[in-house]
Amino acid sequence: RGLVKDLSARCSMTTAAAQKVAQVLAMEAQKATTNIMEIHNSTTGSNTSIDRKKNRKNHKKKIKAHLRHIKENSKAALSALDDAIHNDDNADNNTHDNGVDSNHNSTIKIRDTLQNLRSATEELQEIIRTAQLDNKNMMMLNATPNDTCGGISINGARREGIYDITLKGPNGRPNRPYLTISASHLCKLIHLWTLQKQTQQDSDMTKIQNNTELRKENDDVNKDPIKFLDTMSDEDQCQIRMAIYCCLSRYEALRGAGYQCAVPGNAFQAAATKCGLGFTIECFASPLNCRYRNYCSAFPDIETAFGSIGSFFDDVAFNPTHGSFEANPPFVPETMFAMGQKIQRLLDDPERGSLSFLVIIPAWGGGIESDDCNYNNFCNVLEQSCHTRAKARISAADHAFLDGAQHTRKTEAKRQQQKDQSSLLRPSSWDTAVILMQNDAGKKKWPVDEKILKESFCGAFRDAAKEIPGSTNSIQKWEDRGVATGGSTRQKHHHRHKQESYESTPVNNSKERKRHSNNDHNSSLGSKQRKAKVSF
Repeated sequence: RGLVKDLSARCSMTTAAAQKVAQVLAMEAQKATTNIMEIHNSTTGSNTSIDRKKNRKNHKKKIKAHLRHIKENSKAALSALDDAIHNDDNADNNTHDNGVDSNHNSTIKIRDTLQNLRSATEELQEIIRTAQLDNKNMMMLNATPNDTCGGISINGARREGIYDITLKGPNGRPNRPYLTISASHLCKLIHLWTLQKQTQQDSDMTKIQNNTELRKENDDVNKDPIKFLDTMSDEDQCQIRMAIYCCLSRYEALRGAGYQCAVPGNAFQAAATKCGLGFTIECFASPLNCRYRNYCSAFPDIETAFGSIGSFFDDVAFNPTHGSFEANPPFVPETMFAMGQKIQRLLDDPERGSLSFLVIIPAWGGGIESDDCNYNNFCNVLEQSCHTRAKARISAADHAFLDGAQHTRKTEAKRQQQKDQSSLLRPSSWDTAVILMQNDAGKKKWPVDEKILKESFCGAFRDAAKEIPGSTNSIQKWEDRGVATGGSTRQKHHHRHKQESYESTPVNNSKERKRHSNNDHNSSLGSKQRKAKVSF
């Protein structure tokens, strides 16, 4: 149509003649474009194919070599164990001194062979990770524009202080629904990704030793994150957009923001300075709620790009010999039981250095039983452990957590500017148990008694509750806050119905009063959380 208009105006052609000329020109242009693309694909495609084939051959060769290495070390370890068993059987026929020497030598041999076997498996693991990364890069090179960063839109025009992230449709326009993230959390993800890219060569244990608090040092990111992304290379921009989209998609699909609540920042600060525990590694965090640049998380396949060292339950990724850690797990009994077992195992190991775990778990008064465990007993077991150096409990009404959906809320400055009374903090649903567990070396390095723990860390928890606006400073108000601020319209009816049913039901004995009290306590959870808790 543009050609017809130009030909008619500039060449004094009739509309019919201009249409015929425009059709011929458009067909020739289409043929030329097709030829150019075929030539381009034939040249670049062949090089990509050669590189891919070469890389895969190299990975295959390395994996085979290390498998042989692991097999040899496995045989050596088995042989050492067999020799030790044989020496034990013949110990009665030897002198006492020779028996002791033989046993000592066998122990050293077993230790060395097992260490060699472990080193070989770790080397193979690193080769596998490299192969996975190369394969991922090849997938991006072979992807169509809509598969890569060109198909992911980040736009902050719809709401001030909030960015919409979504895939683009065939027409180039963003598809609905949107994934949302606040400006401050988008800057945080970009900052984490940039830091991780700079330290990709560091080992996981080096990250634990050099963990630092996140600081807003990059002014370019904070001023305009989109402009900062545009300054990156095409490859980096593509990778970070994909990483951000995948991270938000994963947590959006997971739902249950109540399971992602975090310890308030001033409590972390109190633990680091007043308690003297330093910058701790968070055992259960995500790029969206982490306090420090390195942490353990549930989804290392996505979150290693943002500084995650892997899952807390992965004995290869998280196997510390020393360090200070904070463990605030999702309040799911099975997860907390597994956490307690691993912490006990790490602290029981005499060969490890100074270790400290600051554990934050709910003190469910009524206990929640499953087929093989009682949670109330588990909380008491941790508090009475030989590794527990200090413990405290905070009542539900006296403290607050950072909301698990904080990344979808406006920044504090934007809320104050717009006179928005909502808060990133939420009241606690339960009493909270705070337990400091350390081995002997950890106790010497980080001496903390119950008085210090209560005054500093627990005091900061209590101070956070004072920052919650009056409109949401109780669980019922929090859940009745309305859809626009993350609540549910059904909650008001639910609470009113519960209250009416309690008032109309006589409570004649202590057992009935306790049952009603527990029902009230359960009603403080959101509907999705309540269903999950009852299932246990």
